[in-house]
Amino acid sequence: LDFYVANPLLEVSKNWTAIAESNGTKVKVFNLKNEIYNLELEGAIQKIALNEKGYLGIIYNKVGYKNAFAFVSPEGQILYTKYFANTTLIDISINKEKIQDKP
Repeated sequence: LDFYVANPLLEVSKNWTAIAESNGTKVKVFNLKNEIYNLELEGAIQKIALNEKGYLGIIYNKVGYKNAFAFVSPEGQILYTKYFANTTLIDISINKEKIQDKP
C-alpha cells in the first residue's frame, strides 16, 4: 500500500500496524494488509502505542491543555478520552492482559 507520511510514528504488534505522522492529526491502522480504519484527532499526535489485540493509545496536543490521551478499539471507536491540564504525558503502554475480549 502506498501513501505518504512525513516523520512517521510506527507501531507494530503481531498482525497489527499503526502509522501516524508526528505532529500530524491522522492515524491509520492495519490488520495484516487490510486497512481497518483511519482516524483524525483534534490535535497534533505526539506518541502512539499498539497492543497485539489491536487496541491503540494516542497522546496528542489539545488546545487549552498540556496534552490529551485517547484509547481506541480495534474497530476504530474511541473508547476513552482524557485531557490533562497539569500533567504532561510522555509515554504510554497497553498491557494485553488487562483488556478483556468481547464475549
